[in-house]
Amino acid sequence: MNCIYEGANWLKSFFRRDVESGKRKPLSQFAMAAADLLGDWQRGIYHIRESALARARWDEWCVEIVLGISASTFDCDSLTRLVLLAHDRCIRVEISGCCARYLRLLLTPRDGVVGEISHRHPTIEQAISRHREEFQPLHWKTLVEQTAQRRAGARATA
Repeated sequence: MNCIYEGANWLKSFFRRDVESGKRKPLSQFAMAAADLLGDWQRGIYHIRESALARARWDEWCVEIVLGISASTFDCDSLTRLVLLAHDRCIRVEISGCCARYLRLLLTPRDGVVGEISHRHPTIEQAISRHREEFQPLHWKTLVEQTAQRRAGARATA
């Protein structure tokens, strides 16, 4: 597999006894790719609760896992990291709430950057380009400047 932090190899070791006893099927190629993505996302899949890993669905065509975590774009950049990793590895990630303080992640494989919408996944560069085209009137430098001005004004009145 292609990962920096522990992912599929750690998970295979975690599930080894269940696989050997027949309680669990061996991880599919996609499940291992998804485990590597999750491992790099969390800087080691072992940072995900073992109970969540055990309850997760590790199928050939999808991985579904429920996590008691939060995700953000900057100061704790886990959401940004997840998006970038998904685009780099051509894995669609769907995030939904499932109950208070828990997120459900559904990971599905994609064939590449061309084809039907349900089979392809754009590179991050393609996604950014499409986003910039759609929101061209809202040039990001203008938005940053406007935000800074609002904050400066709010501090002056406080």
